[in-house]
Amino acid sequence: MDFLLCETCGYSFCKENFKDYVALGAKDISNPKRNTRVGDGINPGREFFMAIDMIDFFLKKNSSQKKVRILIFAPGNSLDHQLLRKHKAVAECVVTDLRNFQDSEYFVPLETNKKFDIVIACEVAEHFMYPRKEFANLLRYIGNEGILVISTSMRQHKNLSYSLYPFLFGHTSYYSEESLVFLSKMNNVFVNFRVPVGETFNSKTKRYIYMTKSAEVQKGITHFFSEEKVPRCE
Repeated sequence: MDFLLCETCGYSFCKENFKDYVALGAKDISNPKRNTRVGDGINPGREFFMAIDMIDFFLKKNSSQKKVRILIFAPGNSLDHQLLRKHKAVAECVVTDLRNFQDSEYFVPLETNKKFDIVIACEVAEHFMYPRKEFANLLRYIGNEGILVISTSMRQHKNLSYSLYPFLFGHTSYYSEESLVFLSKMNNVFVNFRVPVGETFNSKTKRYIYMTKSAEVQKGITHFFSEEKVPRCE
């Protein structure tokens, strides 16, 4: 495969590794029975814990304990949105995707103009073919005090032979810290990087990326994780 590597920011792109999820259909999207990352509606997966951390953050930030609205971006077969709707601090939790793979009544189209307090994009950004456009679209969903949480692996080595991630089927985009900082500046948002629990050993590269339009929320996230050990994960 041919890789395009940015010598300035370290971003890696492999157009040939594209995976057409619409053509493959829902059966070929992550299966809860084979992947603990994907929630099955009973056992929570990664999206649930990514959202729970941010629910806790907003509960601590807002003394009035205002209920939050959540959007799960491209969940595939994950049913974590079902568990999140049962949380007492959640006013709304909906999903959006290339199409309604789950036939969910809580599905909203990608073109929705609704704004959310929390947007979760778990293992999605590495499939982007046009990151500038697609990050701008993700950030469009958050309100002025909202936050976008992305889960992906980040490029740590210049030599791609040290990494498996960019060679996994469908992984077209492999981000460095510099490339994500560039994307955040391009969209006038703040960015924060955290290592989720279970990823602190053996130089693993999974990261949670937090993006927000609000300087107050950015400062609050830094303070929140200064009191917590690490972001939760499945």
